[in-house]
Amino acid sequence: THWDECKDCHYETAHVDHNFETKHDDTTHWSVCKDCDYKTTTEKHDLVGDYDETGHWEKCECGYETEHKDHTLVSKFNETGHWTECECGYKTATEDHNLVSKNDETGHWKECECGYKTATEEHSFKDGVCDCGVIDPNQPSESEPVETEPSETEPDTKPDTPPQTGDESSFMVWAVVVVISAGALVMIAIEFTKRGKKANR
Repeated sequence: THWDECKDCHYETAHVDHNFETKHDDTTHWSVCKDCDYKTTTEKHDLVGDYDETGHWEKCECGYETEHKDHTLVSKFNETGHWTECECGYKTATEDHNLVSKNDETGHWKECECGYKTATEEHSFKDGVCDCGVIDPNQPSESEPVETEPSETEPDTKPDTPPQTGDESSFMVWAVVVVISAGALVMIAIEFTKRGKKANR
């Protein structure tokens, strides 16, 4: 409290509570009365972390705050979703996984770009194909030759027909020419025969 006092007779006015105003610097804080300039003992800040969507900082109940810093976000996930969080305690909203099917020769699974991955399951082939799309490697391919047992039938004893060679089209032309020529000779012979009979009459 504070009051007024007479220097001569030491009379005192009624005591009045201080009207404190908090003061602080980067390391400590104190209070000062606005009316009498009374100052409390200096104390160190008792800093507590705080944050919002844009960054984080530390603050004291006296009103002092440290410099605001950007979040350093790290991806986190569990079976239900993924999010990012900062060491200060700030955490983004949890989002559902966007799962994409993956597979290899031994099995198939689903994974999200956040890093989450479901358990790997073995392929279950039906008609040579798994539900994930992988083809059974033990199924023969259509391009592979099918092995057959050697035939026990008697070998063919017929002589091999010699292969035909040459162009048969020229032979046909000559055959037609010969036939036409023979026909022409026959007609000429008949005509001379008729003329000889007429001359003998």
